[in-house]
Formats: sequence, C-alpha cells, structure tokens
Amino acid sequence: MREIILALDAGGTSIKAGVLRGEEIVAERSFAFAGEEREQMLSVFRQALAWGRDYAPACLGVACPGPFDFARGVSRMRHKWRGLMDVPLPPVFQRELPGVPLRFLHDSTAFLLGEAWQGAARGMENPAGVMLGTGFGFAVMEKRRVLVDAKGAPALVLWNAPFRDGTVEDYVSRRALRDAYGPQAPDVRELAERARGGDARAREIFRRMGECLGEVLTRYLPAGTDGVVLGGQIARSAELFLPWAKLPVSVTVARHIGSAALRGAAVYCREEAHEYIKEA
Repeated sequence: MREIILALDAGGTSIKAGVLRGEEIVAERSFAFAGEEREQMLSVFRQALAWGRDYAPACLGVACPGPFDFARGVSRMRHKWRGLMDVPLPPVFQRELPGVPLRFLHDSTAFLLGEAWQGAARGMENPAGVMLGTGFGFAVMEKRRVLVDAKGAPALVLWNAPFRDGTVEDYVSRRALRDAYGPQAPDVRELAERARGGDARAREIFRRMGECLGEVLTRYLPAGTDGVVLGGQIARSAELFLPWAKLPVSVTVARHIGSAALRGAAVYCREEAHEYIKEA
C-alpha cells in the first residue's frame, strides 16, 4: 500500500487540504481564515491538520505563497498572513502531527510539480507553469527540475516584470480584467459568463488579456521551453482569451486546475524530493 500524504495548499483567504495515496486524492476539504490575526490563522491551520491527522499521514507537504523562508517554515509576507509574519510554523505543525516529516514549497513550484508528474506537463522536459488568478504566478522547469533561487522561491518571477506602461500583473490577472471592465465590475466568473452570453465589452477585455499573455510569454519565456501549462481560476475561461495569445510554444490548460498544488506538495514529500528542484 502506498503511503498517505497530507498536502496543504495555503492561500491568502483559505487552506485547501488534501489526503493523497499515490496519484489519488482520497479526501479533500477547505478551511477559511476568519481574519489575519496570529491566533485566528493558527487556529485554522490546526483545524486542517487535525482533520488530516485522522488519515495517519506519513508526510506533510505545505504549498504557500511568498516571500517565505521555505527552509525554516517562516512567513516573510507583509501583504497577506500579517499575523504570521516571522512566526516559525514547524513547531505548531509538529504539535498537531508529532513525528511526521514536514516540507514547505512555493505554491508556483507546487503547481508545476503537480502538473509535471500527474497532469498536462507530464510529457514535457522544460515546461513553464502560469497561474492566472489574483495575481500572475509563474515557474519554469529545466530537465524536469523546477528552477528556484537561494531562498526556494521560483527563480524567474514575472508578476512585477516590466510590461507596456506597467507590470505584467497590471495586464494579466483578476485585477486587470476587473479594472478593464470598469466601475462595479463583477468577479471573473461572472465576467466570463457575460462574455459567453454575448456581452461585447466582456468579450473584448478577455481578448485583450489573451493578446497581453501572448506578448508576455513571447518576451519572457526562457529559451528551450517546450510547453506552457495554464492554471489558476482564470484558466477555466481559457476559451475566451487563449485564441488571441500568439505564443511561441504550445499552451495546455492544466489537467488539475483545482488540485495541482496539492499534488505537487505531495510529490515533494517523496524521498527524492531534492531532485525535483534546482537552484538557478
């Protein structure tokens, strides 16, 4: 029997928890943060860990945003998780799961690992992963290893890269879509429904975002990239913008949009995990 892995995909507003056996997710649950005070956030982490503890996991993998000290398990974020800044998380987790090995990794790294081993990038040697949601997440692989910097974050960061008269995220993100639509814009899901229903304004902003995505990747993709996997919630509306993204390589929507990071965190729990990343 394959070992059970508990994986957490910890975002800005909630934690998605999954229990995996091999490539199968045998249980999944979400836990919402009630606020950003230290104890409010730690309480939700404890809930997720207590839920996963019943499955007797052999390892815990945690995917989270940055900046984050992945080696020590300490958040350095100022824009989110404010109550947890500089708080060492391993002691908290180990009290809930004593003796269970713990691994932290960036959520962009987790997404690409999940799709490379269990999803749309399985047959690619040097794929890139793009996560379109609140922001613009990005990671690249070289010979099936995710390139990271000395702190364990993705080596190539694009959200704040120069683009037109701003940054990439100003043109390709949830905020970019809503800003382009104008005052009182609905969220992306409703915008997509309006576009599918014939709303010319909504269709136009998705078209423009597709054009921008193509320009961004044409400019910034590393030489040798053999494919792009598109994730994040906006990828669920890919038919509205991908046809206008003139790209130098093939683009595939993620096979596991909602669970790629969980799968990647579980992959990172393997004994050979150090072989899956490479410091650039």
